Amino acid sequence: MAIFTLGLVWVGLKQRQTYEAQLATTKVIERAWVSLETLEIRIHPDHSGTITVGLKNSGRTPARIVAANISVTRHQPFLWLGK
Repeated sequence: MAIFTLGLVWVGLKQRQTYEAQLATTKVIERAWVSLETLEIRIHPDHSGTITVGLKNSGRTPARIVAANISVTRHQPFLWLGK
């Protein structure tokens, strides 16, 4: 009877290890969603500018925002060279 009980304890421990491994994997592979909350662009009289960006976690898994990139380009007005 003691061997049977010991076997049940061993199986229970293995099930707990399996559950913890599955939970850790789910946390790693589940995507966190980040949405743009605010975007404010200000152009100053000296032609310098300020861009304010607000990011918000949206979703069940919290995201740790470690970096954000903003690319600013200046477009020339379209010049029509048609007939």
